[in-house]
Amino acid sequence: MAKGCGMGCGVLFAGILATTTLTAQQPPPAPGGASTTPVHPKHGQQSPPTHAPHPDLPPADALAWSRLANDKAVQAQAAGRTAAAAPRPGGAGRYVVAVLACAELAADLPARMGLAPADILLLSAPGAFVSAEAIAELERAQREDRLSLCVVLTHDGCRNLAAGKATTPAQQAVERRGQPARELAARRNLSVDKAQALLQQQAILSASTQLSSAVTADTFRIVPARLDARSGAITWHTTRAEELPIPVVR
Repeated sequence: MAKGCGMGCGVLFAGILATTTLTAQQPPPAPGGASTTPVHPKHGQQSPPTHAPHPDLPPADALAWSRLANDKAVQAQAAGRTAAAAPRPGGAGRYVVAVLACAELAADLPARMGLAPADILLLSAPGAFVSAEAIAELERAQREDRLSLCVVLTHDGCRNLAAGKATTPAQQAVERRGQPARELAARRNLSVDKAQALLQQQAILSASTQLSSAVTADTFRIVPARLDARSGAITWHTTRAEELPIPVVR
């Protein structure tokens, strides 16, 4: 019988021996089904390393980055120097921020905001009025370039929002477009430039289902703001909810 076993028994024995050796090398199961993941003496239980794509830049982070950049630019201007452009934040797409600004601001806007020109999608129009072309560009950037923030930027003393100064048909048309901002400013005791920024923010949301849905999902934000032409400081017309830190989800 022993002779009949031959090579087959030898192979079977070798397999059993290998399995037994491998089992003996593995740690015994923890009592009660507890995890056997290694525990670091300082940091506690460590999850196995995984590869994940870099996250997008959340709107709140893009806004905080833009505010800090402008603060540094204002400080540099007060000291008689030019601030270096803010470093590009992690997670940003092709642009960090889109700025719909009055055409009177376009020339030196990146320097005033403290941003690199390549980080801004600049959409300029007299009075910062929204157009179909501007909305189409914002939609494209939000969908294809991972844009998460748009700033509607007006300024004090904007001639395109003033009343009673139009002398040509074209100027009269612009003056008529500014009438809703002047009326809102009078009704709510606001500056005309702030009223204009608020109205253009709402105009974008009303005209674009894509962008309004992204705002609802908190993957995109439109922030009205005002640039002080003398100091370069930007006043951000944010709500209290936008100012609060994002709560930690547990």
